Amino acid sequence: MRSARSEIISLISSALWLMCSAAPLMEYSGDQGFLRKNEEFAHKIKSDVVAMKERLRADFSIGPDNELQLIRELLAIPQVPLNCHSNPCNVGDCFNQIRAGLHTYEGYLSQIAEVLPSYADRVRLLWLDVCNLSANIQQQMEETGLPTVTYPQANQVLTTLGDQKQVGSYIILDYLKGFLEMTIRTLRHCST
Repeated sequence: MRSARSEIISLISSALWLMCSAAPLMEYSGDQGFLRKNEEFAHKIKSDVVAMKERLRADFSIGPDNELQLIRELLAIPQVPLNCHSNPCNVGDCFNQIRAGLHTYEGYLSQIAEVLPSYADRVRLLWLDVCNLSANIQQQMEETGLPTVTYPQANQVLTTLGDQKQVGSYIILDYLKGFLEMTIRTLRHCST
């Protein structure tokens, strides 16, 4: 009788351990409408970035993207990573990565406005949209109790642009476009 009782207790303990270890991670329980709205907002910003890129390409006779690889390497402008592939989505980590990337691009856009004064007004509008997207995400994080990181004033300085201001600005916009595409995929991933 004692061995049967031991076996039952052992079986129950094993079952409880399996149930606890298989419990899912906390999923995003915030406003799903928030994710859709900001996904749409990121799409809008991306289309504005694409329009700005095409304007720079036309105004400065910038060649096709595949011909810019050598200049990309020479300028060594860092791309901002966004790695949110866990399932379920780790919302806090993903949102903080998005905000960190947007913060970096806020600084880059400020610099573009300085080095290309004839484009300053358009670039400032992009900058405002990027700032607003970051603020929206921070507000949602605060409302849902997710930990947030406060960033200092964006002042990312790219000293490597030198004489390549136009092409360097184009490359930064291309990187921002790619980051926004990753942001859109991440917001979609976190909403499922």
